[in-house]
Formats: sequence, C-alpha cells, structure tokens
Amino acid sequence: MAPLGRYAGTMGFFSKLFSRGQNDGSSAMEGGDAVGEGPEPLFAFICLEDTGIASEQEVRDRLTHWFGLSSPVDVKNLEVSDSEESASIVFEIEGQCYMAVLMNAPIPEEDLRYAANNGELYWENAWDQLQPQQAHLIVTALGTYPSQVAGALALSRCLIALAEAQRALGIYWGHGSMAYPLDYYAKQLEGADLELENLPITLWVGFLLSRNEDTTMDCYTDGLEFFGAKEVEIVETRQPFEEVMNLIVGLSHYLVGHGDVIGDGDTVGGDEQRIPTSYQPSAIGRDEEVIRIDW
Repeated sequence: MAPLGRYAGTMGFFSKLFSRGQNDGSSAMEGGDAVGEGPEPLFAFICLEDTGIASEQEVRDRLTHWFGLSSPVDVKNLEVSDSEESASIVFEIEGQCYMAVLMNAPIPEEDLRYAANNGELYWENAWDQLQPQQAHLIVTALGTYPSQVAGALALSRCLIALAEAQRALGIYWGHGSMAYPLDYYAKQLEGADLELENLPITLWVGFLLSRNEDTTMDCYTDGLEFFGAKEVEIVETRQPFEEVMNLIVGLSHYLVGHGDVIGDGDTVGGDEQRIPTSYQPSAIGRDEEVIRIDW
C-alpha cells in the first residue's frame, strides 16, 4: 500500500506553466463550462528514458489506434519536429488540436516520487522503474470540449498513444498525483468511452492511502476537483481495505460523471449501509472543504 506522504498540491513545479481551471459544479458530463474556452488547457506528462523523439509514422499509427480512426490520414497536420533547439509533436484529430513538447530534463524528484508512491496501488516498485527518467513530454489538449470528462478522455488517449510511440517509462497524471505504467494505462482505456460505466476513473483520480499506528487506515481522493466535485476523505477507518476501496472508487466514479451532487449530510453506500457524510475542513490541509465519510 502506498504511503500518503505529504499532500503535494498535485503539481507544485508545474503550477507556473499552467493553473487549473474551475468548473461551475454542474454535471461534469452534461453541463458546466466547456473545456478549452478559458485560458487553461488540459495537460499531463510522459516520463522518458532519453531525449529522442518518435518517428512520424509511429506517432500516426498509435494515434490512429487509440482514437479509433478509420485511417492514419485522419490524423491531420501532424508535425514532428526534432532539432537542437526544440522537439515537439503537433497534430489535429476531429478538429481538436494537441501538442507535446519535449523537455530535456526529468520531472522534479519530489513531485514524481510522490506520484510514484501513490501509483504503487497499480504499479509495484513504481519509483524504482521511473529512476532512469532523463526527460519528459508535456502533453496538452488545446481543443474545446463539451465537458471535463470529454477533455480528460481525449487527453488520455493522446497520452497512451504518444507514450507507446516513445516507448516511455510511464505516464504522470498530475491532477490526481499518480504515476502509471503503460500496460495498466492501456488496459484501463480499452473500451473506455463517455458512458458512465465505461469511464477510466482510476486514470483520473488518485486514491492516497496510509496506515496509522493504531492500525486504522486513511484514504483520500485527489483529482475530483478537476471534475467540479469536492474531494473525499475517509479518516481512521477500521473497515476492510477492499470495502473502503470499493466505496471510495464507486463514489468517485459517480462524482466524476455527475459533478458536485453529494450534499452536506447525505448518505452513501446504498440502502443497506447508508454511511453518513459531511462537509468538513480537509484533514490534510487542503484549502477547500471536502466530503468526509464517517465510517
């Protein structure tokens, strides 16, 4: 189980590059602000072992697969640039623009180690496997999307396509403070679409865990705010690990799909459990109120 460590505020080093946009709290799938209309684009990172850039054909082939295109020519205006000054990949798919810029430096250790520790839920020895990192791609979805969910899904497809083309070490989703291996990321995206039951929720929301000295467990989400919902915290629970994860993952799935719909004092868990919730200050020092589950 990954230690919680410090709450990193998701991406301290990168906050100067991009800041996170706000959603008005209505349904993340059907309402709220359209992604890309404001100044803040969607972005994430790919960890690389070297500073090489993939070939145009490799990029085109992987994008065709992961976006389900009928032909490689449906990847429009693809430009792969690799010079001493800069390296980048720019393209359009279905009218949406994407850009990946190569940074000839590793992601700062503090940020990536924290994400790797959290990622050990899905990736054994994640930090050890990310140690060879020498460079990274900043991948940005520049288009306009009808919702955060649609934008996140498009960016996720772009990430796995470029990561496979680059033979990357891993993917860093900073909005959820998580690092992922390519095989897990690909498996979660197979068959994913905008239907609620098919959303790849574990690629977008981090579940940060720690054990306490009295054998209780804490569990915190990181990434729900990105979808216009409050983060969820379960503190000092003695419930079995599997039951805690089933509850918090299922609730996060619902919140990603529907937005900020859990009210102060509502219950969760279905008719049989009716577990109480409340709005409370964060136990780990986040600025905004969270949904605390009393379990």
